[in-house]
This record gives sequence, structure tokens and C-alpha cells, in this order.
Amino acid sequence: MRMRALLASVAALGACNAITGLSEEYRLTPTAPDGGAIGTETDAGADATSAGSDAAVDGAPASFCGALVAPGAFCTDFEDPTLAAPAFGWDATGFEKTGGEFGIEPGIGKDGSRGLRFRVTTTGGASMKVSLWRTFAGAGPAETNRYELRFDYRIAASSLEYAALATIAFPQAGGGLLTVGLAWYGNYYDTSSPPSPGDATRFNAAPGTWHAGKVLLTKEPAASTFALELSVDGTVVDRKAGVSAGNATAAQIRIGSYFTSLPAGNLDIVFDNVVAERK
Repeated sequence: MRMRALLASVAALGACNAITGLSEEYRLTPTAPDGGAIGTETDAGADATSAGSDAAVDGAPASFCGALVAPGAFCTDFEDPTLAAPAFGWDATGFEKTGGEFGIEPGIGKDGSRGLRFRVTTTGGASMKVSLWRTFAGAGPAETNRYELRFDYRIAASSLEYAALATIAFPQAGGGLLTVGLAWYGNYYDTSSPPSPGDATRFNAAPGTWHAGKVLLTKEPAASTFALELSVDGTVVDRKAGVSAGNATAAQIRIGSYFTSLPAGNLDIVFDNVVAERK
């Protein structure tokens, strides 16, 4: 499932894994069960002209990633039965479970496929982190012109004031992260934490239905910064100029709940069809 509601927040948080980039000659493949950098070279997969949803073939869902061919992309639709805890094919140590759990379950994905469910509970007084991350192999932000993260998602339930659901993160020398991505604010999507009224076209999307989200960073002309565009179901949620990667030499994608509001509450969210590209 593709999420297109995203958050743009700049947050300095704990130490993170370094990221790697995808190269143009690499073909899209499902993630390997033991994790590793995005951009593993392979000859597998037949050409396809469309990256549609998990379509049923002979009564069973077809693999989204098996039908999708995109040079320099990472894709996971969670259909590979060898994907196993704790990282499910993402970075081997790229996960946090502070205040919840996550796991692959059958029948919860888009069109009844397998999906990855995150359950988060806050008890008050602390932000919770229940997330997975994946590094990009290769060149860092200085040599990258474009980062894109696409995903399908369904918020099954939420009583949180806000949660960061899908981000592109830049680990900083000396610790911390700069992040941009999707934030859910109870009954709408926006980009800042805490919310800044009037800074975005707010996409009203109640929990319970599937949505397609996208986080897009494009290098600005004659600059080291990026222009950000966030969208949900094809509707632009926000745009920002001058997004900095700081002193990062790598980047990563994160899904789940990268951080949350402090008051007690819960979040139940399912992801499917996650695609990440660097060019």
C-alpha cells in the first residue's frame, strides 16, 4: 500500500544508521530476509509497465514488487515468506520498539495481501518509537538529485495527537537526525511537529481506509538543499524549499512511528507496497 500523506519535520534525535544510495543500473527487487543496503544488483524479475496494487491472479494476490521494475529502487510488499523478525528484510539492526510492536500478518495488506502492522501505545510523558529503517547504498546527499519514498498505508485506529509515520532521515555526524516525511495529526496530515496552522493544504483523511503516500525530495538548482513535496492520494499536502541534509553523508527511510505526541494514546497502522528510490 502506498502512503501519500507526509510530514516535514526537522528533529534531532538519537543515533541512527548510515544510509546508502541506489544506482541506476540496479533493478528493483524484494528485500532480502537478512536486511542489507538498498540497491542489491540482480537479474530477477520480468519487465512490467505498471506498478499497480496487489492484483489477484488465479485467486491469489500477485506480488507488487514482482511486477514492478524500476532501476535503482528498493521495494517490499511483505509477500516473501522468508522475511522474519526482528527486521523483516530491513537493516539488520534498523528497528526500535519503544512503546509497541510490529510484525507481518496475512490478510491485512492491501487487497487482502500480507502487510506490516505497527501497534504503538503511549502512556504519557515520553515520545514512543516503534519503527523500521533501511539504508541507501552508495553516494550520499551531496551526490544525490532526488529521493522518493512511496507507500500504501491504512490507519486502523489512532487516539494520538500526532505521529511521524514515514520519513526520509539524514543521520548527522555526532548523533541525531534531520527528517522529513509524513505526520498524522488526529484527523489530518501536515508537516511540522507540533502542528503549525496554515503552513499546508491539509488533507482530511479519517482512519480506516487505504491511502497512497509519497515523500519527494528534489535537489534545488545551484544549491546543496532540497525542495520537498508531500502528497496523499495524489493531492499535494505541503511543499517546502531549502530542506537541508545538514552534515549527513548518507540517508535512510523509516516507517512506523518515528516519534509521537506525549499524552497517553495508541496507534494501529498497516503498511504495504513500500518503494524507495535515489537518483
